[in-house]
Amino acid sequence: MNNAELKARKDAATPRGVGVTCDFFAERAENAELWDIEGRRFIDFASGIAVNNTGHRHPKIVAAIRAQLDRFTHTAYQVVPYASYVELAEKINRRAPGDAPKKTAFFTTGAEAVENAIKIARAATGRPGVIASVMLGLGRALGETMAVTFVIGNTNLLDNVSLFSPGNSITSALANEFAEAGPGLHTAALMELGLILFVITFIVLAISKLMLLRLEKGEGTKR
Repeated sequence: MNNAELKARKDAATPRGVGVTCDFFAERAENAELWDIEGRRFIDFASGIAVNNTGHRHPKIVAAIRAQLDRFTHTAYQVVPYASYVELAEKINRRAPGDAPKKTAFFTTGAEAVENAIKIARAATGRPGVIASVMLGLGRALGETMAVTFVIGNTNLLDNVSLFSPGNSITSALANEFAEAGPGLHTAALMELGLILFVITFIVLAISKLMLLRLEKGEGTKR
């Protein structure tokens, strides 16, 4: 089987919404290199989107995975806890700055971590609201970051005036378009709109920063 044949099977079996960068399929990998199903060798600069910091199949990591598989695979810590979870939390707590007692919890994704951080902050402060600012970044997460940038400021579909009601924004609609966009004019138009939103976001954030700097300079002075 070659890459073209497997791509045809992929296109028939999986939706276009799952974006794929490369047009070849991995067969094996070692350290910073990987080989596709046709035997071609590549230098892997992506590293699983920057998660394989030690390279592919580091001997210590492979040994640790094998040792764990010989014991058990998954119990769900919330159901049946295990020592390695506690041990890792203790190591992180010792390295965290400050003299106050620390506690650590682990989550699968960044979204889960942020969601729980907000819950913890609300419980600790007793305040229900959260004010956040997102700097739009151009990269793999272009659509994802646009979806949470200017959510209220450019809302184009809103049933009522409440800021806490669900609504649809220009950025979220644009982000959804990226998932199904075909190559050519459609994708190019979306990228151009994304760049326009980036410029708008940058200008607004720059103005906000300048205003904050002016306020900082005026702190402690009488008017």
